Amino acid sequence: MINRFGKVDVIINNAINVFVGAVHRVGIQGWDLSYQTNLRGPIMLTSYFLPDMIKRNDGIIVFVSSSGPAPYIGAYEVFKTAQVELSSTLAMELEDTGVITFTIGPGIAKTEGLMENISKIADLYGKTVEEFLKMSESAAISVEAAGAGYAAAVAMADKYRGLEISSFQALTDIGIEIKADIKTVYNLSKENKDIAFSLVSSMQKTLLEQSESWQKRSVFERQWIFRDFKKYTGAAPEYFLSLLDELKKTIMDRGEISEALIKKLQPQKLADYWEHQKELLKGYEKDPEKFKEYSGVIEGWIKTIDDFIQGYCK
Repeated sequence: MINRFGKVDVIINNAINVFVGAVHRVGIQGWDLSYQTNLRGPIMLTSYFLPDMIKRNDGIIVFVSSSGPAPYIGAYEVFKTAQVELSSTLAMELEDTGVITFTIGPGIAKTEGLMENISKIADLYGKTVEEFLKMSESAAISVEAAGAGYAAAVAMADKYRGLEISSFQALTDIGIEIKADIKTVYNLSKENKDIAFSLVSSMQKTLLEQSESWQKRSVFERQWIFRDFKKYTGAAPEYFLSLLDELKKTIMDRGEISEALIKKLQPQKLADYWEHQKELLKGYEKDPEKFKEYSGVIEGWIKTIDDFIQGYCK
């Protein structure tokens, strides 16, 4: 391939092989075949092209994830989840290079692969195909939109380095709303404008200070913290910092808050993450006075987000 075309700029590991059935009924042959397509293949493809990308200090490697652990498709999901970890590992190894790796989940698109297996999966769930698709409609996306999300993500690869995103997120980030067209705008009075700006600035300051402190941790601590953050929020701190900065600008420049921007930000996810941190603190801090002090600080962060949600996200 390199000899023929000179170089490969982008790799998208999109090949799949789906095996449906309970873990103990798929059979080791099914697990082996799934491994070969859904993990071994991406490793081989990446290993083949990566040296040349490193030499050129340029290239994008995209891994394709799925929804995560799910009954009766474990032989597929296990290896798709492994691709996420593979991408995260590579992102750390390549963080000082021009080679970028990230993971994207397309959503539930009616591809040939899905439609070939949907009746088997629905039956194991005790549902009709229509009922099963109805359960999953929040993640439904057309094949064309999913593909457009891939293209958008590759175009903005610098932004997504090391992250696990979705086609929905990539399309939203370039200004394409593929579901309901949300145009509601909340105009702020002078007093509310100042209050909203103060709350958003406080959220941004807290997250920025935390993110900078995490960067100073050891490589394994840092990896765990950022993975934990992404698990609870769905994105990296940089994603939220960028949106908070955008929100501050719209408040100051136009005196308004758009529902579309709030939908992208989803401030409740940040509040949920800090609640999670408060729970973790119980296991780390045994000194009652220090625990009270630290938990009070976290509660203050949560209150700032709650005040913003109550005041401007109704």
